[in-house]
Amino acid sequence: QLEQAQRVSADLSSDNAAAVREVGRLTDLVGNQEAEIHRLNGLVMELEGTHRVQMLRVAEASERWRLKRDEAVGDLNKLRMEIEVRDSTAAKHKKMFEEYQRVLDIMQKAGGPSQALHPVNLNPTG
Repeated sequence: QLEQAQRVSADLSSDNAAAVREVGRLTDLVGNQEAEIHRLNGLVMELEGTHRVQMLRVAEASERWRLKRDEAVGDLNKLRMEIEVRDSTAAKHKKMFEEYQRVLDIMQKAGGPSQALHPVNLNPTG
């Protein structure tokens, strides 16, 4: 029985040593996994920082674009107003030209510009 007890004890010792080695291996594996998780968390934080920077750059670019667009809209509105003023001025000039033509026609019917502009015709009482 002693021999059997010694064999059982040796088997248990061997099993215990194998279990201790397995626990050591698993502890190392868990440690490696924790190190990998820590490394991946660092990468995630780095990517989040990069993403934040990119989002800030996008926001800045968007704001610059909006300002340029607003400036362009302002320039277009100024041009529209200038065109309206020029159209209005052109219409006034056209009316003045038509009035001038009408006066010239009247003067020619009255005997020509020299007769219409003659002092006697300009000041009939003089």
